[in-house]
Amino acid sequence: QNNAEANVLKETVRNVPLTSLLIETDAPYVFPNLEKTDLSKKQKDKVRNTSLILPQVIREIARLRDKSPDFTEKSICENTIRIFHLAE
Repeated sequence: QNNAEANVLKETVRNVPLTSLLIETDAPYVFPNLEKTDLSKKQKDKVRNTSLILPQVIREIARLRDKSPDFTEKSICENTIRIFHLAE
């Protein structure tokens, strides 16, 4: 992903309403930077946009929006429940 695309994605994450955000793992063109994770080398070698990267995605969204990771995770979880009618 080049810098221009990355900047557009970051601006989108900053500006879209938090109530509209969901996260997923099926985006091979948006591969995370694994350098600052607490994953082992073996885990990093196996990461292929699996659920292992979701905590990092939440932390990055929180950082971009200047919110806490806990608040961001709770909001996104509520969105997921609402959008997919999981509470019914």
